[in-house]
Amino acid sequence: MRLLLVPAALVGGGGLLSVVLLLVTLASGALEVRIAGNAAATDAAHLLTVLDGQHRLTVDRLEALGANVTVLDERMEAYLAQRGRVGQVPAALALVDAIDHESAFLLGDRTVSVDKMDLNHQIVTLRAARHTYDQALESWQHAAETWRGGAAVRLGLAYAPDENWLAPPTP
Repeated sequence: MRLLLVPAALVGGGGLLSVVLLLVTLASGALEVRIAGNAAATDAAHLLTVLDGQHRLTVDRLEALGANVTVLDERMEAYLAQRGRVGQVPAALALVDAIDHESAFLLGDRTVSVDKMDLNHQIVTLRAARHTYDQALESWQHAAETWRGGAAVRLGLAYAPDENWLAPPTP
């Protein structure tokens, strides 16, 4: 007889149980989105650290190897102007993309030199940091688009990535 009282109490308190389940669902969705957002922020910070340590040297090496650095200089100026501001991540992504694009031509030929090997190492490091960030951003976006995460975002319990986390379109 006691076994029947427990389910009867749950059915009678169905409204309360529904509210508890809803709160747990929203909390788990918010937690998932926030964890993914924190991972993206960490990977963005790593990308900025890598870029801060290499941007000038990389551009100088590209120039010494004959690259057209006009676009690189423009993107670097934009990046430096955005340091510590909301638009820093998109400016960093634009600079990494420009470095990657310009280096593709120089590193694509078959001549080998120490400068090219050093440059290639820097480019691989930048690409890896960019790739890690892109994956984290995609995970964050996906978490925010699930039904639990989307509900949490719409209620303000978590935030989805916005234009301040994304790269601007390349011209």
